[in-house]
Order: sequence, then structure tokens, then C-alpha cells
Amino acid sequence: MGDDSALSLIPETENSSLSALVSAGGEKHVPTGGDFDGFPIESRKDVVYPTAKASLGVVYSLIIMVCGVGNTLLLLVLFKYKKTRNTANLLIANLALSDLIVAVCCIPFDMDYYVVRPRVWVHGDAACAVVNFVKTVSMYVSTNALLVIALDRYILLYHPHRRMGSVLSLVAVGLVWGVSLLVSVPTALYSVTISAVGGDGAICVQMWPIRQYRASRAYFLFTIVGEFALPVLVMGVCCVLVVRKVWRRSLPGQRTDAQRRLLARSRRKVVQLAVKFFMFVVCWGPYHGVIVARDFFPSSSIATGAPGTFNIFYIVEAVAMSNSVINSLVYVGFNTSVMAQLGELVCLRSDRNARRAVVTLQSYRATLQEDRASNVNVTTPNGTRRIRTL
Repeated sequence: MGDDSALSLIPETENSSLSALVSAGGEKHVPTGGDFDGFPIESRKDVVYPTAKASLGVVYSLIIMVCGVGNTLLLLVLFKYKKTRNTANLLIANLALSDLIVAVCCIPFDMDYYVVRPRVWVHGDAACAVVNFVKTVSMYVSTNALLVIALDRYILLYHPHRRMGSVLSLVAVGLVWGVSLLVSVPTALYSVTISAVGGDGAICVQMWPIRQYRASRAYFLFTIVGEFALPVLVMGVCCVLVVRKVWRRSLPGQRTDAQRRLLARSRRKVVQLAVKFFMFVVCWGPYHGVIVARDFFPSSSIATGAPGTFNIFYIVEAVAMSNSVINSLVYVGFNTSVMAQLGELVCLRSDRNARRAVVTLQSYRATLQEDRASNVNVTTPNGTRRIRTL
């Protein structure tokens, strides 16, 4: 789950509030003071405010609706209309695909686990591993794809002769998914369900063996630096350079209408990149900050399970996952070519439905006229009767 991506067991000598997970009769359980969902078990009984739970529920619902429907339409447009297929849109399509997979395959489970039930996992080990793995892959695909988009915009402006072609774009997409899948493998390997103290049901966690404690610390440090801090630094530098280049751009002579439209389009793309970068940092920054505090600062209130810990998690998870909704809106709202083709697709669909309705109405009227024409009135001693002729 969102807060399980950095869970590992810390030896008792280093954190007295956490204890090793043991097995009894093949069933894993937490004897005393163990980890729960990445947070100390003491915080499990912490009161979760209705507003915090409602906020997460609203975000999950928006992801299902906006990402589920919006990203499907976006992918349909990019697949149907060849003129929309460029390097930037190809990378955006991968972002949309990863968010769509999460909306369809993961969010319903998260909604049940965090909002509907009292944090009880009822879907088994396999579903626990798959949901955690897919969410982690999607998070890293978003990070890596945004990094490639920022680098592509920088290269396009400063080194146009080195811009990515179709082959290099496909290689970049392959690397985005390949790296994301590879880095996420430990999430699938170590995600399990365990029984909570007191028989309160099962929980879905990422559990590393005690003997691999140092390896787990190295892995989580690598993901925080390599999949957040370093990409954010590179994207930030690229965004600053791109914005400065575009806003300082001057065209010789008197600008024509075509040149003004071209400059406006270029600035719109830069604004899109800046908005996506800014929202990525705002949404995922607190999430990674909580992970760092929990996993690398044992004396922090988050690591020790101080009152309000779960409320912090709910708020941070809601903010982080809202990035998928924002991305979907930005993909379409700032992309004029996609908007135009999407409008054409909707209008085409409406025109087809309208034509079908007209044809249906005309057929009905023609049938009605034929029916009337095939009937005649015949006067008999008993009155007028309507009979049908062949």
C-alpha cells in the first residue's frame, strides 16, 4: 500500500518500539510492539479523523473516475490519430497508462483497505504483493517519464540537432518501464499478509528478514535518492533552463500571426512542464519525507507512533495519490492537439449517433406510411371495417 513501500524490521537494539516478526505454526504474526503497515503498531489504535478518511476516499474516487475515464480517452486519441504521436505525447501516454492501471487494478483494493474496512486485508498474499508492486511501478514510471520529458524539452531547445527520433523515443520508453519494473521487484518479493496482535485480522505489509536489515536500508535509500531526490534535481534544472530560454526568446523583425501562435504554443508547453514538475514535488515530497522520517529517524514522532500518526498517513497518501488526477487534467487541458482530436472524436461519435437516430426515425415513418397504405376501409352492412391488403 502507499505506506508499505519502505517497511522493514529494525532490530530491537536500535529501536525498542519495534520487534522482530516471528512465525508460529507457519503463520506470521506480531507478538508485541511490532510494525503495522509501515508504522509502529502502537499507532494502530490511533483515532483516524473522519475528515482524513473522507479526504482519502474522495481522492480514490476521483482517481477511478478521472484517471479511469480520462486516461482511456487520452490513450484512444493517441492511438487513433497519427498527428498526435510525437515524443512528448508518447511519454505522456505511458504516464496515462500507468495511472490507468493503478486506477483499475489497485485503487479499488486500497479503497476497501483504508476507507471501507478498519485497515484489514482480506484479499490474500497474492493480491497484496500485486497491488503493492503495481503501485510502486506506477510511481517510478511517473518519475522516470517526467524526467525523460524534461530532458527532451531541454535537448529540443538547446541541442535541436540531437533531439530524440522515433527509435530513441521507443528506447527511452523501454528504459522507463524496464528500470521501474526492476527497482520494484523487492516490493513484490517481500509483500505479505500477517496476522495482527489480538486477532484483529490480517494486514498487508512489506516485510524484510532481519538478516537483510542493511540491504533493506540500502534499497530504500537508493529509491529515495535515485527515484525522487536526483530526478527532482535534474528536472528542476531543466525546467529553469527551458523557461528562461523560451521566455527570453526574441524573433527578428516584426512578428507575424504565425510566429505569435508558434511562440504561444511553445510557452504553453513550457507551462505544462512546469506545472507537472511543481505538482509532482508538492504531491510526492511529503510522502517521501514521511518515509525518511519513519525509516531513518527512529526517535521521530512518526517512527515511534505518536498520536495522530495515522492521520498524517491518510493526508500524505491523499496528497500523493492526487498527483494522478492532476496529471490526467494537465495532459488534456494543456495539450491543444489532444484537445482538438478529443473534440473531434466526441463530435464524430455524436454525429454518428445523430445520423443513426435520423435513419431510425425515417425508417419508422416509412414503415408507418407503408402500413397505412396497405390498409383500406370496406363498408359492410355491419359497419365500416379496416382490412389489410397483401
